[in-house]
Parts: sequence; structure tokens; C-alpha cells
Amino acid sequence: MDDGVSFLHVMSGETKHALKGRDAFAELARSSASMFISRRQEVVSSSTRDGRTVLHVQFNGVIASDLSNGWVAGQEIDVSGVSIFTVAGEKITEIIDVA
Repeated sequence: MDDGVSFLHVMSGETKHALKGRDAFAELARSSASMFISRRQEVVSSSTRDGRTVLHVQFNGVIASDLSNGWVAGQEIDVSGVSIFTVAGEKITEIIDVA
């Protein structure tokens, strides 16, 4: 992953997270993991073209504690989405998640 990787997470048409940098991305990943008691992400299909890989994913998780967005502890979340990875010089330079 590139030191300057950019990350964008869009859910229901609204930008939830936009950040830049490998350290910021790692911190978001760590904090997001603690939101769930369990979680599973499955790649349904993928394609690669011109340095971009598109993954169609199915995500399922169980919320660990009540969240400000209205999700409550024990609630099961089931979301389909797309993750787009841009690669340059053998490193991921951009990640866009759309759910």
C-alpha cells in the first residue's frame, strides 16, 4: 500500500469517510473492526482493467454496541457493495468503497 493512499467510503450516496495516508487508513480499519462482534466479507465477482480492480462484495456483520447512526448492539448488517482499488507501481494508491 502506498504511503499516500487515499480512501473514500460512500454509503447510501453519502460520504462517510475520506482520508489520505496509510497510517490514517490503518487507524480507521482498527477502529472499524471494534464496531463488530463478528463480520464477514465475501468477494462475489471481480474484474481488472487499466490498473483498477473492481470487487463486488457482500458484507455481513453483527454490531458490538449502539452507534450514533442508529445501529444497535446485536443488530445484523447485510450490505452489498463495490470496492475499487487503483494500483500504480505495484502499490495500492486509492481505495473507494461504495455500499
